[in-house]
Amino acid sequence: MAVVGCLALSVVIEAAQLVMNAGRVADVDDVLFNTAGALTGCLMAQAAWAVTRQGVESGAGRHAARARPVRSWLGQFRG
Repeated sequence: MAVVGCLALSVVIEAAQLVMNAGRVADVDDVLFNTAGALTGCLMAQAAWAVTRQGVESGAGRHAARARPVRSWLGQFRG
């Protein structure tokens, strides 16, 4: 869902640059790279979520206590 939102926002920004014609260049590559960046960020967040969830649920490891704040922070991005 976040990737779709980033894609839509990127398209809107590029369309505004095209319409305003204020010396800015609208480029499809910007949309592709912004969307790829959003996808990469979402995948990294999912990986972090999986790692912290495993540590918290098992209760094992010395880092399990530190994983709780990260897990709660990542929870706001889950849809």
